[in-house]
Formats: sequence, C-alpha cells, structure tokens
Amino acid sequence: MSFEHWKLLIGMVAALCGTVTLLPQLLKMWRYGARDVSYPMLYLYLLTVLLWLVYGMMTKSLPLTVSNASAICLASACIGTKWKSDRAARLQSNDGRTSVAR
Repeated sequence: MSFEHWKLLIGMVAALCGTVTLLPQLLKMWRYGARDVSYPMLYLYLLTVLLWLVYGMMTKSLPLTVSNASAICLASACIGTKWKSDRAARLQSNDGRTSVAR
C-alpha cells in the first residue's frame, strides 16, 4: 500500500471516529429525553462541522467532506430530538392546567 493510500485510510478512520461521537448521545436522547443537552452546544457543534465541511470541499479532502456531511446529519438529528423532547416536556407540564389569556 502506498503512502497516499495509508494517508487516506488514516484520514477516513479518524473522520469516522470523530463523526460517530454524537451517535451515543443521540441514542440516549431518543431513549431518555434531551433535557440535559444544551442548544448552544448543539448549534456550536453544527457550526463547527459546517465549517469543516466547507474546508474539506475547498481542499478536496474526501475524509473531511464525507465525515462532516455525516456529522451534520447527526447534529441536525440531535437538534430535532432535543426540540421534540423539550416540546413534549412543555406539553406534559401544561397538562391539566388552564391557560389564562393576558
């Protein structure tokens, strides 16, 4: 295997490891809710991977492009899950209460 192939392989493995770091968090959010996850962290992570995606595309780096496109999907799923979890908690806390219009 040539040096270029090794370099690409190492980049792909590193990118895969970095991308799947959100997967356990997403699974935990699906199972137990997302109350303890903050929107600022999720949005900052999303901005980070968006910038890395642009950089990967500009440098024509396959590992960066593929991994960060995947990470954007995971980050978006986490944000959607957090929103859904927060919405369900708000609806549950308002159960049985009557709202007064002001």
